[in-house]
Amino acid sequence: MRGDRCRGHRPSYGADSVGSVTLPPAFGLSARATEWGTVLAVRGELDLATAPALSRALDEAWAAGGDVRVDLHATTFVESTVLRVLLRGADRARAAGRRLEVVCARGGAPARLFALTGTEHLLAAA
Repeated sequence: MRGDRCRGHRPSYGADSVGSVTLPPAFGLSARATEWGTVLAVRGELDLATAPALSRALDEAWAAGGDVRVDLHATTFVESTVLRVLLRGADRARAAGRRLEVVCARGGAPARLFALTGTEHLLAAA
């Protein structure tokens, strides 16, 4: 069994894909325009496979104008690739005089990652 995984066995997650990356079925991302900017609501797992979708959604939100809020309340897992996407987004917002706000449940997966890495103050996590 272990040999199969080491020889490039790739799990299949179904028909949803972004570019050449297949997304797990539990992942979801929606964008909603508000009078002050865009809310990106994410559910499921944020990892190497789903980070590009978040990055593209942030790019589209910045193009639409206004500030951006990333709602991670329904996120069950977050890894460092996503942290990098969010930190780049925060830098981009500051440079443009705009705001990236990341909201998540206290004690949830995103909050634990931000606390562990000391980045909660950079992302305005609430």
